Amino acid sequence: MRLTELKGDLFAGSESSDPPAGMAHCVSADLRMGRGIAAEFRSRFGRIDEFRRQTCGIGEVAHLRLSDGRLLACLVTKQRYWEKPTYDSLTQCLQRLRQICLDQGVKRLAVPRLGCGLDRLNWRRVRELIEAVFDGADVCVDVYSL
Repeated sequence: MRLTELKGDLFAGSESSDPPAGMAHCVSADLRMGRGIAAEFRSRFGRIDEFRRQTCGIGEVAHLRLSDGRLLACLVTKQRYWEKPTYDSLTQCLQRLRQICLDQGVKRLAVPRLGCGLDRLNWRRVRELIEAVFDGADVCVDVYSL
């Protein structure tokens, strides 16, 4: 496992990796995705109905493959868009995401600072969670911030 913090555009960086990268971000179970990085994911990729059909609850991860082979994952960290996630709900999501990456052969994962934008989690703690959960996994995690 290797975590790398990068400055720049999450979407540009994830398009260039080989083998196909996974991309992940945090959402609420209602999948509103109306603000922040979630709104950008919604605008770029759509397919909200496919995520909704997976009926994921807190601590679960809705995911699908894009036409170019990349994995797109939505970490459900809270019930409604106005609520705030907990470190426990994020940890549960990260554990599921780790297994999905291993099962799907994703070796490189591009993410924003998960839960740290509008959701206001502390990046230092989130980074420690990511490192702990992905420890021993053959997955590189690239964390993008502007």
